[in-house]
Amino acid sequence: MKKHFTLVLCCLALWTSSFAQVWQHEGTQKVVKECLDSIVTPSRAKQIFAYNNQGYNTMSTFYSWSSGKWIEESKNEYDYDSHGNPSMYAHCYWYWDNGNREGNKYEYVYDVNGKVTLMYSYEWNSGSWILDWKIEYEYDGNGNPILRLRYFLLDGKWILYGRYEFEYDANGNETLYILYYFFDEKMYGQINNEKKYDINGNLTQLVYYSWNDENWKLLGKYEYEYNENGNTTLFAKYDWNDEKWIKNYKKEYIYDVDENLIQFFRYFGDGGSWKEDEKIIYEYDLSSSNLLLPRILYVFNQAELFSIPSMNHKLLKFSTYSVWESVATCYWSSKDVNDISETPEKFGTVVAYPNPANDKFTIDLDGIATIKLYDMLGREAFTQNISGRTEINISHLPKGIYCIYVISEGKVIRNNKIVKQ
Repeated sequence: MKKHFTLVLCCLALWTSSFAQVWQHEGTQKVVKECLDSIVTPSRAKQIFAYNNQGYNTMSTFYSWSSGKWIEESKNEYDYDSHGNPSMYAHCYWYWDNGNREGNKYEYVYDVNGKVTLMYSYEWNSGSWILDWKIEYEYDGNGNPILRLRYFLLDGKWILYGRYEFEYDANGNETLYILYYFFDEKMYGQINNEKKYDINGNLTQLVYYSWNDENWKLLGKYEYEYNENGNTTLFAKYDWNDEKWIKNYKKEYIYDVDENLIQFFRYFGDGGSWKEDEKIIYEYDLSSSNLLLPRILYVFNQAELFSIPSMNHKLLKFSTYSVWESVATCYWSSKDVNDISETPEKFGTVVAYPNPANDKFTIDLDGIATIKLYDMLGREAFTQNISGRTEINISHLPKGIYCIYVISEGKVIRNNKIVKQ
């Protein structure tokens, strides 16, 4: 009788890299990576990043320049479980005038498939973390979230506060999201999101409504466009004024042939047209692509923090042109981290190779397996039952580091990572 295994691949990083130098050290495979240590905009802002020996981002600290010195403004901290899943995220910030600290902390519990089943939220109060609320998660047979229940803690009891419901199309894309709030044991609809996708499963439109005691009222919409590699090229927000759509703001992204973001433009609605408000130019070292990056990489511009959607080479600096002009410099160092090698990886009776892989990799195992692939948002992109040696086509997946879970009889018996480059 052959054993039945389930392999779940879920994305752990937003960007990937090819491996440079690999060797064995005290039984652990090591790899040298270019580590992003900090981003500095002189006399304006600074970010410093820290990582553990597995290459996971553990801390991101943000500073602002004030009165001739750097003032710590906020900090993000991360912990991970033995499978590489984030188990804790904490965000703290300080008030400049009195130095008081506030913040939130979130703890996550996962099932054997790597899905979050429970999240606890804490608030910082009088020098300690105080448990405040929690969310319980439910999924359908395809691993899609279908229900979330939010509770707040009152006098030692959990009180139901919110209910999140989801619907999907035949391709597993989320098409409807409704949030209900509870008050005096009555349920009120608050937010309703309707979504549309292109043939590649990319979100192209999100229309949102709010409940006004009698019916759903249309509020606004977001529109998205992508290039052939799935990177966002356009993001626009429109507001509905009961008669027509009003332009709110728009962001445009331009990439080089290696899918590095090289230009960013932001516009605000000005009557019936778009008015350019900001431009950012990015410069890279194209000879370096073996990167170690924060979990979510934010960069400062003049008005906000925003995420870089794509970086496959070492970012050297970026220049911002707006009401003020500034240049931010990125500082890197080499770091040895525990990682996978380019030789076949053995997970008990399971072998996955080559690793890193381009368009395909092969699974060898002693038994029957179900392969499930998840995209960067945790959505299931592909599933396949296999037995013995099988070639898996991942040509449609973005570059990234993916986690392989080997599950038998409802338990994770082994896990590791594979790289799509």
